[in-house]
Order: sequence, then structure tokens, then C-alpha cells
Amino acid sequence: MASVLTATGPIDTADMGFTLMHEHALVIWPPYYQQYPEKYDRAALMERAVGNLKTAVEGGVKTMVDLTPIDLVREVGDADHCADGLLFSASVPLHGPG
Repeated sequence: MASVLTATGPIDTADMGFTLMHEHALVIWPPYYQQYPEKYDRAALMERAVGNLKTAVEGGVKTMVDLTPIDLVREVGDADHCADGLLFSASVPLHGPG
């Protein structure tokens, strides 16, 4: 069968379960937090994102494809521990011809 690469390694597509195909787990607009660093609380943002992802898992979501572009501070390195039981796949942040 076909496979999909997730943050924790490849999985068989038959194991994806209920999948959200176009999501943004965490979006941080760099000009905002660069201009107002006192408003940027990474720990609080991550806590909220993890809580939202855990709620999705509790609702039956098994896989999520994050399409957040790289210029909105996609933090894929944190994705593998966002929510127990969630398979997380991130898009390739390259656009253009070819």
C-alpha cells in the first residue's frame, strides 16, 4: 500500500483514520511578535495549540495535515508531541514552477 510521511515516521495510508487535510496547528505572524515581543508568549501559544489538538483527537481525529506556510512560523519540530495519538504530517513549504 501507499505510505505517508508523518512527524514520527512513515505510515500506511490505510492507518490514517479520520484525517483533517488542511489545518494550521499554530500560526504566528512574525511581524506582529517582532513589533510587540511582550505579546508573544510561546509557552501559552503551544499550550493552547496542544489543547486544541487533544480535543480533536478526543473527537475522533487520527491524522492531521498541517499546511501552515513557513513564513507563518510553522513549528514542525514540536509537532511530534503535540497530542498523544495524533499522526501529524506537514506540507513541503516550497512553491513555484517545476
